[in-house]
Amino acid sequence: MPTISSVHLKFPLLLLLTLALLGGFSAGQRAYGHGAGGDIALFSTNGQVDIGFAILDDDDEDQLVFDPHENVFSLVLLPQNPNPVVPWQFGSSEPGFDANEETLPPEADIAYNLLELQYWDGQSSEVLFTSATGINSGVAPTGKSDAEGGFHSHPLFGVADPNGTAAEGVYVGKLTVSVEGLTDSAPYYMVSLVTDAVTGLGTVAEQEAAAEEIGEMAKLYSEDPLNNPAPTYGGSDFTFFANAISQVRAEAVPEPSSLALAGILHVGTGSVRRRRS
Repeated sequence: MPTISSVHLKFPLLLLLTLALLGGFSAGQRAYGHGAGGDIALFSTNGQVDIGFAILDDDDEDQLVFDPHENVFSLVLLPQNPNPVVPWQFGSSEPGFDANEETLPPEADIAYNLLELQYWDGQSSEVLFTSATGINSGVAPTGKSDAEGGFHSHPLFGVADPNGTAAEGVYVGKLTVSVEGLTDSAPYYMVSLVTDAVTGLGTVAEQEAAAEEIGEMAKLYSEDPLNNPAPTYGGSDFTFFANAISQVRAEAVPEPSSLALAGILHVGTGSVRRRRS
């Protein structure tokens, strides 16, 4: 996979330590793990859209956790009914996008731009991404911030093969976010899985449950393989998906920023309420 540049730093251990110090995390709890209700945070820095990670309350009203240095997200895709607005064969609306009020320009158009899509079938011993030639991908539909500059939406990231059905494997989308009145964001990355272990199930409820379990196990294993079991489900081993997440994350590590801890410490204090849109 080509070298990934202009990206933010991942701080999973620092995030967990911070939550432990604040009394919000204990051994065995997973409520604050990435993928447990977390969204992509949108905000602005010096006139540019910025990307981070936010965990919201149960009503999707307040950001309980905010990490301004996250830009690698993973997801398991579900079968979709393609249409002209959202043309994906497989897609997911998790994670969504969230911005507190007064963090974006009011009533601004928001769009998501696919820069590159890469693919790995997961069969080789090493993670080997190649260009996903002929596969359509992106995030749709577009959105608009509210009158107070807040935003909350769950568009779908997805893939589609116009000449057939998108193959099983790992798809990595490199994207940016455009917000009217601001410079586009630096890239962020969506590491997604298409697998028959999910798409082949008979009901939507079964597909959603399988996708959630596989996704959560893969995320946990990718962050700490020594203390988490290998991600297996329905007799299939998804360690390859966890390894793909780890590789994208590892290639997305610049020098640490002095703002890291300050951003992560934004936990349940001083967050601005935001209208849902």
